Amino acid sequence: MSKMSRQPIAFFSLAADPAGALDAGKTPPEVYYLRQLGESLAKVGWQVDIFTAQRSPSQETQVQHSEHCRTVRLPGLSAEALASLSTTVNPPIWGEFSAAYQTFQAKAGSNYPVIHTSDWISAQWGLQLKQTSHVQWVHTAYATVVDGVTVAESSHAPQMRQTVEEQVWTTADRIIVTVPPESQTQLWPFPSTAAVEVIPCGTNTQHFHGIPQAKARETLGLPPHQAVVLYVGQFAPHKGLATLAEAAALLQADHVDFRLILAGEEVRQGLQERDRVQQLIRDRHLVARTEFAGYIPHDQLPLYYAAADVCVIPSYYEPFGWVAIEAMACGTPVVASRVGGLALTIAHEDTGLLVPPQDAEALAKGIQRVLADPTWAASLGQSSTDRAEQLFSWGCVAAQFSDLYRRLLAQSLMGQEATTTSSLSSVP
Repeated sequence: MSKMSRQPIAFFSLAADPAGALDAGKTPPEVYYLRQLGESLAKVGWQVDIFTAQRSPSQETQVQHSEHCRTVRLPGLSAEALASLSTTVNPPIWGEFSAAYQTFQAKAGSNYPVIHTSDWISAQWGLQLKQTSHVQWVHTAYATVVDGVTVAESSHAPQMRQTVEEQVWTTADRIIVTVPPESQTQLWPFPSTAAVEVIPCGTNTQHFHGIPQAKARETLGLPPHQAVVLYVGQFAPHKGLATLAEAAALLQADHVDFRLILAGEEVRQGLQERDRVQQLIRDRHLVARTEFAGYIPHDQLPLYYAAADVCVIPSYYEPFGWVAIEAMACGTPVVASRVGGLALTIAHEDTGLLVPPQDAEALAKGIQRVLADPTWAASLGQSSTDRAEQLFSWGCVAAQFSDLYRRLLAQSLMGQEATTTSSLSSVP
């Protein structure tokens, strides 16, 4: 597409403002996803406008992220109105926001034939637009889970979310999942009668890249020769830190010399879980070799991945696994549970190892295999970098979305149903 003929795409992020500084550790994942995708699509020829609610009159109405990607804040949705989307079916709140959206399009001299949402609050606006205008609606669906159980089974999940997601599955023109639904059966309680397409999440391979291990360790003040086992993620029960602590105890019993770094910020039940993990570390006599690194700023993460000999992801479930592709992009072998998206992002015996979840012995053996064979570990690392670049770079992901949008636009003009593709279902 030439500069003069850029097709506009409308993203919606009503649950959170997408205009802040991006940080994978703190930015809500749906917002991080939309911003990264939007900026990547702008690089391949689209005009991407990310619409959100103007939460205060003092906020700027537009924030430019790159030459052809911006956040647009529209008036009309107060904090009370946004809150009602979590409690009320079809609340009568859209009038002023809808008028502001139409006015913006009129002043810009364009319209948005394709819209894209990625959270259940914004999806309610997608439902509204689908009913009142001729648009092609794409919705990225993450696993509908709350604290490790499906929404349908959890008394803590709002009934509203279930109701909305049931409507989305049957109304949106395309549902995007990051891994094939059949690999996430336990996490997808709603049957799909809409077209489902598999496009993975991406990672910034310019930011996450190989750094010489010696340089990374010197920068971080880590011992040059002791093996480093790294965990990056939340302190939450489903992340499997108890299993990792047991595996570390087994490694210590086998006289493996290693340093365990646990990096991550506490969320939800995080404080309680952190206390539990710290007690396990004490009980297993691992205090001297364990570092609780806390929250790691986004710009420091590549150093930690590069400094590690192995990155461990012992989750009991994992819808996709961003940490895995970040580590892979940095050339660090990953040992992870064979669950959810991890079973697809990691190529077993080629970029890392997959082990049964909640199996400390298998996890310890996997870690020890990588640590015991530096030559093989280096091969895993190179294969990891190649796989991350070929399948999970944002440029690769943006190309797949670009193809999807074009198919939806073309088939819409011809009054036909767009064909679906799957980018991960056949990945070895």
